[in-house]
Amino acid sequence: MNISKYYTIKNSGDIYFLLPFGQAIADHKRGVTLNRSGAELFDALKKGNMSGDELNENSDFISSLKNLGIIDPVSIVSYNDDVIFQNAENSIFNRSKNNIYDNDIPEAFSVAGNNEDKIAKTPESKYNIAGVNINIIGDISLIHEGFNLFKVPDVPNPALNKNEGLYKDGNSIADLNIELVKYDGTDPRHDFPLNNKITPLIVNYQLCVYPSKDRDAYDLFFPCNHHVFYARLSCDGTRANLYYIGACEKSDKTNIRSELFHAIRMIFLYRVSFKGMFAIHSASVLYKEKAWLFSGQSGTGKSTHTNLWHKNFDTPLINGDVNLVSVAGDTPMVHGTPWCGTSGIYDNKSYTLGGITLLKQSLENKVNTLSLPHKQLLVNQRIISPSWTEEMFDRNWDNTCLAVSDIFVSQLECRPDDDAALVMKKATDDYLSL
Repeated sequence: MNISKYYTIKNSGDIYFLLPFGQAIADHKRGVTLNRSGAELFDALKKGNMSGDELNENSDFISSLKNLGIIDPVSIVSYNDDVIFQNAENSIFNRSKNNIYDNDIPEAFSVAGNNEDKIAKTPESKYNIAGVNINIIGDISLIHEGFNLFKVPDVPNPALNKNEGLYKDGNSIADLNIELVKYDGTDPRHDFPLNNKITPLIVNYQLCVYPSKDRDAYDLFFPCNHHVFYARLSCDGTRANLYYIGACEKSDKTNIRSELFHAIRMIFLYRVSFKGMFAIHSASVLYKEKAWLFSGQSGTGKSTHTNLWHKNFDTPLINGDVNLVSVAGDTPMVHGTPWCGTSGIYDNKSYTLGGITLLKQSLENKVNTLSLPHKQLLVNQRIISPSWTEEMFDRNWDNTCLAVSDIFVSQLECRPDDDAALVMKKATDDYLSL
């Protein structure tokens, strides 16, 4: 019996959740709610501690886990590298195993010149997003215009001098240092520094994640990209190199800029998870000097609902797609970021988090109250911060539990009409009046 290693048990009171992380999330696997006995049974199954009679006695429970793909799991995609990349949309990743490097960066990936040349000649641009200082080094014309609102004045950094190199050991020049590296090789399909003996953490058509050979970094591959195909991210999230194809037409610069923008989002979200932050796929409004998030599966009406609030109650819109929540202080906060999907709605301010509304399409408009365990579960399911490992998932889960403990979290069953906004506003006002 093969038990998926990509599930972990979380509990809140007497309710237990068996939840996916890593490859199980990539494969769109579902979680399941258990009672204490179910949690103990799963633990026994995972440890192989059940006798044949006990397995027979719990055959219905085992069958249900098989139906969910938790026992004897079948991945949507194969773990075989060649199969994955040959079936990816972008033929960049088709390569022979004879041409896979063993985690030594090929010469084609290296920025020309020594450290002194890099310091003297490499442009850099500094940003502050949610209080996190970011330094982007490389061709600044490739930095997305969404970052402009978050730019900070350039100030000479004493850690950056010809004696100490690009980064000063033990004192990085920012919370997150990102270097944009132009690929000047002749064949990018065969120059990936990948050790094919290492089991991947994530494999799908959008993202593949491998631990580096020395286990001090992650190698990220983007199979569906056309220009930004590889990144190396340090395990502590403070440093990243993003590689893009240099030999391209000027008309490709817009696409490079867009692909870098989205790759930086993933790197940023990984970094800020260490600072008690996580991102929720949601749209948000400002009401009574607090941020209110509306989240749901794609197509459930996040933008529609926030636009109804804006139209009916004149509430400012904060972000149309991704909201960053922090729990490091006494009060959960929502922070502006440049990532907003196709909405074009974002700002660079921070707000107290008022509440989170989980949207569900319905023929009637009504607000459902949620128990604390289900607040924790449903909000966690809307998180888009990386959960490649169980440790990362644990961090996101803990941050979620802290965030929802003292805020208004509810489910809104609704139609896409003005009455839905009125019903939700009344529930919000009732909560604020308590």
